[in-house]
Amino acid sequence: MTADKSNSLTATLSDLSPAMRKLLAIALLFFGIFILWSLVVGPVISQTDASLTKLQDARFQLTRLENLQARPEPEKAEALPAGILLEAKSREDAAALAQSYVNGLAAQNELQLASLNLRPEIKGSKIIAFDFAILGDEVAITDFINRLESDSPLMRFKSWQIEASEPVMVNEGEASPPVTDPRVQFSGQIVAAWMKS
Repeated sequence: MTADKSNSLTATLSDLSPAMRKLLAIALLFFGIFILWSLVVGPVISQTDASLTKLQDARFQLTRLENLQARPEPEKAEALPAGILLEAKSREDAAALAQSYVNGLAAQNELQLASLNLRPEIKGSKIIAFDFAILGDEVAITDFINRLESDSPLMRFKSWQIEASEPVMVNEGEASPPVTDPRVQFSGQIVAAWMKS
């Protein structure tokens, strides 16, 4: 049966004109090339391109790492001066130290500390903050501000305001005009950093 088909195919081909046979041969050649390209050459070229891209990336990464390694080591930062941060075993101890320092500084400048309240803790933060209000002479308050922000431990005013004090009565029972208190009120928020000792 196979021999019959082969004979039939040979007879059909011999019946075709030479031009038709050439055309059929060229078509079969192109079809074979297409199959060869699709199944063998195309995937090999695609794989080679991907491998070359990976190789270029690896070379780039290697060059980058070599350049990073060749850079000189950065200079070590200077150590923080001793006493610049509050050193304490806990946040509460650090807050007590800060309150004590602010109280002492206010007393040295003859200022009346109206309030000094610790703000709630921000989880994970090493910053403590206080809301405060201080009454006193303008010159003394200016000295207090300067000393608090320039001495150790390092503390800063996050926000603040200065206002004139409320008028006061000299004699409560008599009908006399109110006298203005010469002091001013300085209020706002003080922040400081602490570290575990």
